[in-house]
Amino acid sequence: MSALRQQMLHRMQLRGFSVRTQQVYIGWIARLATFYNCPPDQLDDSQLEAFMLDLVTQQNLSASTCRQALHSIRFFYANVVGREVSRLTLPGLKTPARVPELLSIREVFAIVDACDNPKYRTMMLAAYGTGIRLSELAHLRVRDIDSDRRVLRIDQGKGSKDRYVLLSPSLLQVLRDYWRVYRPHGPLFYGRQSCDPITPSSIQKMFTRCRRKADIKKAVGIHGLRHAFATHSLEAGMPLAQLQQLLGHKSISTTLRYVHWLPRYQERPDAAQDLLACRMSS
Repeated sequence: MSALRQQMLHRMQLRGFSVRTQQVYIGWIARLATFYNCPPDQLDDSQLEAFMLDLVTQQNLSASTCRQALHSIRFFYANVVGREVSRLTLPGLKTPARVPELLSIREVFAIVDACDNPKYRTMMLAAYGTGIRLSELAHLRVRDIDSDRRVLRIDQGKGSKDRYVLLSPSLLQVLRDYWRVYRPHGPLFYGRQSCDPITPSSIQKMFTRCRRKADIKKAVGIHGLRHAFATHSLEAGMPLAQLQQLLGHKSISTTLRYVHWLPRYQERPDAAQDLLACRMSS
């Protein structure tokens, strides 16, 4: 599959796909080839349909995972093989409408307080105080902090887009205290070497340990801090359009799901947005 792999990588690079998306798409085509023990460009539509059916009925994969496979296969055949398989669908699979378990302000700070490592503690406060994604958090650099404008630059976030998020006075002070201790120069949160960013898996593992130590039973990972930022900001009255921009959502419909989780939401444009200061009154 070497030649096909190179062609697919080239096509994805031309389309500006992120490295992570490239890895996922390549992985699914390799999985398809292994499933049939046959070069994927030699498979017919009925075999592709059987593969998708197996993912749903035999492997019991989630709707989002199966949709990932579907997009990968469609891209490969349309852009590498030169054959449209747009009629290929997910057989009878619907994404269940579920509301995730949401953390309260008290629970967020219980998890933070359970962390005895200043670096990870700062990372969790940064994740909650800005609502940025895990990958965005791991790749922050010192130069992304604009203390004069009180904003944080997110460089090439999801969808290869840059954006700015707000730095509250409380979070800015947390980051300053962190810098005085660790003195980072490149990556804001570095790994074993000061020139290497910390890995997302390291942050996720530490969060899980702290959640368990805090005796929080809710099944949430560090992405729960992003949900907490969104719901707590809306509860404070943040306008929906502003939240969409801060979260980096392409469509307002993605942001609207948080409103569905908060039936009493009322927009208050003058509401305070310093979530870290909330612990003083929680």
